[in-house]
Amino acid sequence: MPFPFSTPVQAEIPILLGEWWNEDTEMTEKAMVLYGDGPNASDAYTINGLPGSIYPCSNKGDVSPPLPS
Repeated sequence: MPFPFSTPVQAEIPILLGEWWNEDTEMTEKAMVLYGDGPNASDAYTINGLPGSIYPCSNKGDVSPPLPS
């Protein structure tokens, strides 16, 4: 099977996934330990530290790289 791209990518780009919390994370952790329950759902998910444009905690100037057509 041929490689699907014209030239292979020579660099590895790390992608960090995370969560955005509007409440105090220390208090959330203490409540988890006290009650033995899991944490509440996060307010947003992040990719490389930036939430997507659908979340209210996003910046007005989100960067969208151009994609080849």
